[in-house]
Amino acid sequence: MKYVTLFPIICFLFTGTLNAQPGTVVKQFNSPTSQLADLTWDGSYLYLLGLTDHIIYQIDPANGQVLGSTATGISGALGLTWFDGHFWVSVISDHTVKKLNINGSILKSVPVPAGQNIGMEWDGSALWIADSKSPDEKILQVDTLGTLLHSFLFPGDSPFGLTWDGSMVWCANNQMSGGATIYQFDPATGAVITSFPCPNGGSAANGLTWDGQY
Repeated sequence: MKYVTLFPIICFLFTGTLNAQPGTVVKQFNSPTSQLADLTWDGSYLYLLGLTDHIIYQIDPANGQVLGSTATGISGALGLTWFDGHFWVSVISDHTVKKLNINGSILKSVPVPAGQNIGMEWDGSALWIADSKSPDEKILQVDTLGTLLHSFLFPGDSPFGLTWDGSMVWCANNQMSGGATIYQFDPATGAVITSFPCPNGGSAANGLTWDGQY
């Protein structure tokens, strides 16, 4: 099951199960903030990053209830992931990823080799980052020191929400005029495995995450 930030939050399938097709909406609930940057999953809860209020919201995935919130005060934070008991945010304004404690305090700031680093996800050993810098939009893999490990070109011009499902990279191409498309990539080669339109005709899939069930 995948979650995508589309105002409201939509839960949908990335891979078909039984008779359901990829992109089938199975649940949705309202966002606690009017503009979302990204979201992530910690094994039990969803966390949503507000684009303009710079707040991380803890969400009960069963009903969308807000269970708590953390103010970060970080302007330009567009990507969010969770690992090793900490939040990490991708900050486009200074081309860094920042490690935060659960109270929102910055513990570490690492420069990354991206022109416009946006969506971000942890794969168990490294970070995947969507880089929307034109004209060579890319998906990057970096370690926690910011060292580039791998990259491949993105087939669209606005990579945004990004996630990892345990073996594949997924990333949305936002198109405000024509609707967003969500792509599945082979992480080794960057080859597109499949793609489908964003559910409900959404044009801005700002965040994607994987809850480990599918």
